[in-house]
Amino acid sequence: MLLLSLFILLDYLVTLVMISYPHEEANALARVFMEMFGVTVGLTFFSVLVNLPIYVILGLFTFYPQPLSFASSPLACSGLDVVFAWFVAGAHFSGALSWVLIGPSLLYQSIGAGLYLFLLFIVNWKPKHD
Repeated sequence: MLLLSLFILLDYLVTLVMISYPHEEANALARVFMEMFGVTVGLTFFSVLVNLPIYVILGLFTFYPQPLSFASSPLACSGLDVVFAWFVAGAHFSGALSWVLIGPSLLYQSIGAGLYLFLLFIVNWKPKHD
């Protein structure tokens, strides 16, 4: 959950630093929030509302009193990791890089998803003890 939060925070901070006017934002819904509430408050509201379902899903998996039957499968957990990598980490990484570099967003999303999965592997890696 912390790793996903870092990707979301990266997108939020880069957007906040790079944007001066709401019309510079490519996301139409985010632009509407920025026009209604101002850039900083609008972007904050938008980020919270858009990412709230992600935190609810992760919170349910974390705090559910007994293990969910499908979540105990390594294949199911890997599938969820790939979904979160592509749709959350990759999308936010692409959003952050779109302010700094000009290039294909699909490439940036792929790089973000790969980076997320690599970092997840590093964090969850446990050395074998003989």
